[in-house]
Amino acid sequence: MNKNGFVKVNTNGFWSRTLASVLIFAMVFTAFGSISFAGGDINATLKASSSTVHSGSKLTLSVELSSAAAQDISAEISAGKKTITITVPAGSTVGTTEIKAGSYSKKTVQTFQLNENSHFSISEKGAAKVTVLSKPNMSFNADFLMAVVGKKFNIYFKCKNASEMTLPLPISLRTRDGKVLENYTIDKTHSSFQYAVTIDKDWEFPYSLEIHNELTDSACSRIPVMVCDTKKPGIRKVDTSENKIALGFDCGYNNKFTDYILDTLDEYNAKATFFVTGYFCTKFPEQLKKIHERGHEIGNHTMNHKDLNKLSLSEAYQEIQGVNDLVYQTVGLNPVVMRPPHGACDSNAVAISRMAGCETVFWTMDSYDWDTTKSAETIISRSTKDMGKGCIMLFHNSAPKTKQTLKAILDDYKAKGLEIVSVSELLHKGHYTIDDKGLQMPDPDYSQISGADLMSGRSFSVNVALPSGENTVLRLNPVFDGSVVYKSKSDIDKIKADPSLMSVSYDCGETVNAPVKAGDKVATASFSYNNDVWFTAEMMASSDVGLTPDTDADSTDAVSDTDISVSPTDDTPVAKFQSDNRTLILLNGSILVIFIAVMTLILAVKKQKSKHKTQ
Repeated sequence: MNKNGFVKVNTNGFWSRTLASVLIFAMVFTAFGSISFAGGDINATLKASSSTVHSGSKLTLSVELSSAAAQDISAEISAGKKTITITVPAGSTVGTTEIKAGSYSKKTVQTFQLNENSHFSISEKGAAKVTVLSKPNMSFNADFLMAVVGKKFNIYFKCKNASEMTLPLPISLRTRDGKVLENYTIDKTHSSFQYAVTIDKDWEFPYSLEIHNELTDSACSRIPVMVCDTKKPGIRKVDTSENKIALGFDCGYNNKFTDYILDTLDEYNAKATFFVTGYFCTKFPEQLKKIHERGHEIGNHTMNHKDLNKLSLSEAYQEIQGVNDLVYQTVGLNPVVMRPPHGACDSNAVAISRMAGCETVFWTMDSYDWDTTKSAETIISRSTKDMGKGCIMLFHNSAPKTKQTLKAILDDYKAKGLEIVSVSELLHKGHYTIDDKGLQMPDPDYSQISGADLMSGRSFSVNVALPSGENTVLRLNPVFDGSVVYKSKSDIDKIKADPSLMSVSYDCGETVNAPVKAGDKVATASFSYNNDVWFTAEMMASSDVGLTPDTDADSTDAVSDTDISVSPTDDTPVAKFQSDNRTLILLNGSILVIFIAVMTLILAVKKQKSKHKTQ
């Protein structure tokens, strides 16, 4: 007992015993945890879906773990200079990704190596080697194909490296717009192919055929097809009910009066087509830009102003395509009309021009403004007498009497009530015929129609999948851009009689945000008939949709149903998981045990003191 009357208790032994017990308990827990987790080491293996693939074809890589992890694990794979990431989901042992094999001109072995990771150990199979076959070396037997509308012609092509194809390779022969003409398979014993095709008037220029690699969904060879249509010579005049006349100025080797012509056209609110040579494009690029910026059309007058009839097919094509390339490089568009130098252009040259994307256009009347022997009065008379709607005029940007004649000619056209337009604006679009005198006329079997005329006012709806798992119906209103197409009158009559024949497919792009309000753009829709897309339209919501089902929605008028995923606008809590690091788990566990032990010790001491205090 001390001087204060309390019994003095020696607690050194108690503290020592308690502290030793706590430390021993923590060590035992840690050791036990280490033993438990040591047996849980994860080994990772990398596998490829195939040991041999074609160049550019799809390949699946997978990472396989020896046991499932408690969290998502990201594994990085080195493939040359590229890094591929594969995620193994929590609770799973396998993660996969689909890639494209490299594209090589020679057979190549591509190696994929699984990189070190703190979440797993790499097994002996941490790398995958894939043999990538050389891409097919396809070629046609000619640089160009010549065809006549209504007649059959043969196409020959082959694969030069078929002997290296240890795997079959599916290919197809297609038209430029993607229509499959025939399917083939390349292997060691099949390398040469033939196809007979008949060109009809539905082919749209520029014509071409391509050999399509079905595995990579890409063209591996393409050939231009020059279609000689004896019913379609060059255009000299247009059969039209509109009071329009077209002006064409040939721009060869100088730029003498171009600015004056542009200013005068502006004064009369008139438009024209300037047919340019390759020399003009390279010598006067700023003038070319000015013509375009002032709202006029740029046409093709060939690279070197040569007689196309005296050139080979290849040379004639280069004469036309060369200007197309220069114009595109300068103003960002391709000419769609070509005026042949000297007016020399036979059916082959017309076909080559169409193959390059240009309709061949001559003139109704040559003004003779280029002839220095002609008086201004003669030039004006030639340009105005009997000239009316549908006519195409020939002028030059360097004509010596331009300033004496142009305004008088334009005054005459205005007095006749003629609108002065560019050549391509005057021409009929889509399907048309050209008689032997060069008169362009609409094809009587085809008609012009717009999406708004055909489908507006109809009711459309789609099923909407809500986040809750329920469904509702979203009413849609198509908004067409005003463009028109030329389709056969019989097809148009069928669609008008039964609009449900026009199928609708929707591209929703990113997930649609909810609630959807009336007037919101929900999707882009394609309107098709017989697998041929006629129109596209923006689909706007015509009624509000929230996050609850619309029980009164009537989908009986729906042309096509599809699922559109709707995302809620409120913030949804997202569960976040800690790292699956074993050291962190052990550390956290040890701290918890020590904390419990310390708290127990404190309580024990208080209890012991209280006990002795009462004695």
